[in-house]
Amino acid sequence: MIANELTQDKAKICFEVDGKVINSLSELATLYELNKSTVRNRWNRGVHDLTKLTAKPKTRNFTARKILYHGKRYASIKDFADDNHLNCSTVRSRWERGVRNAYDLAKPVRHRNAE
Repeated sequence: MIANELTQDKAKICFEVDGKVINSLSELATLYELNKSTVRNRWNRGVHDLTKLTAKPKTRNFTARKILYHGKRYASIKDFADDNHLNCSTVRSRWERGVRNAYDLAKPVRHRNAE
């Protein structure tokens, strides 16, 4: 798909995609099979580049993670946290920071001012 942006003026939205002129964000969202609110929110935040404006949103599917710990396979972070008596948000934040080792995910929380 060859696309050229014709204008970046907020008052006038005009794109040319494969020779077809698109005059609204709603039409653009429909063409790229995106939610209208996603495209509108990106435009209002100042994203006017067509490739960034119409990029597919990232998914946050935590159930797609597979964790193997002590011979048991967990289908989700929540199942892993519940089974190991951990706070789900603690495990999830560790996962988002890049911790993928199940033994590091299951480490108990250290408190700095523990008495």
